[in-house]
Amino acid sequence: RWPAPYEDARDAVRWVRANARTLGVDPERVVAVGVSAGAQLALSLSVRGECPAGSVFGPVDLGPGEMPKNGDDLAALLGGDPALIADASPLRRVGPDSAPAFLIQGGKDETVPPAHATRFATAMRKAGRPVELAVIADAPHLVDSYSFDVW
Repeated sequence: RWPAPYEDARDAVRWVRANARTLGVDPERVVAVGVSAGAQLALSLSVRGECPAGSVFGPVDLGPGEMPKNGDDLAALLGGDPALIADASPLRRVGPDSAPAFLIQGGKDETVPPAHATRFATAMRKAGRPVELAVIADAPHLVDSYSFDVW
């Protein structure tokens, strides 16, 4: 149940940074990238200023009616609690401390409506935060297609 998934992702980023020398990575260049539900977690890190994020077909608003195909899954994760829904919805947390984000969205995605990505990019720009959005016009939800060959 939320916020446990976010806390796990946050702790993973912090662990990588804390162990950067051993891992041979630059702690200032840690980025979270996710697809679909993983993208929601990556963007949740971004809007809280933990690290930049890459989102591929990621939902940004988990409120009622926002995700018509996944309502039951979201109800289980969030229990219909408005405070949890707001906390788990990256769009609702964009602010001046949000880290940069790069979004890839399918123009024919019926699982995560394309408006999710455009609304998030607009909110980031209004907050003065760096954001890039690439919409692939004929792409469905990647998790539904399992292959880039369909478009």
